Amino acid sequence: MFKSVSVWKFALLFCLANMAGYGLLTWVPSYFLNEKGLSLIDTGIFAAIPFIVTALAIVVGGRLVDKYFHDSARILLVPCMATSAILLFLMTTTDTVAMFTFYQTLAMGVSGLCSMSIFALPLRALPAEFLGSGMGLINGCGQLAGFITPLVMGWMVDQFSYMAAFGVLVGATAAAALVAMIVPQTPAKF
Repeated sequence: MFKSVSVWKFALLFCLANMAGYGLLTWVPSYFLNEKGLSLIDTGIFAAIPFIVTALAIVVGGRLVDKYFHDSARILLVPCMATSAILLFLMTTTDTVAMFTFYQTLAMGVSGLCSMSIFALPLRALPAEFLGSGMGLINGCGQLAGFITPLVMGWMVDQFSYMAAFGVLVGATAAAALVAMIVPQTPAKF
């Protein structure tokens, strides 16, 4: 199972796709506090909005995968990740907290629509005896983004700016769209 190129492709895809969520979760509050001068309560409210929308989008996206994209997740993954990258870029170009949160919410919501498609195919394709370890590897790499992203972004903020750090998320999300183009689409191709 650890020699499976398909498992590693999905692991990389999940890591790249998770970078935006972890990066925004860990660095938006300090950006709002330090750069925009928001109060703690306002920071909490503005930082929470995108995650509420994302939670709903994940549920809707799971239904979309089940109903329409069962064997063609790429059709959902690639445009959603590419659109999310564009919206994250637009987020970095705005000056107001309201517009920043608007673009962040849209980016995370669109990304949430395709997040379940990253799990759907491996869950169907992996043999039962390797399902736990295969999904563990994929999810573990996704969670690795939670370790890597805050460190990289912190370094970027120290060396350059918050916007440069948020640019890392644009790049990771665009890279996720590219990786989504090469993941298998059916259990037979897994």
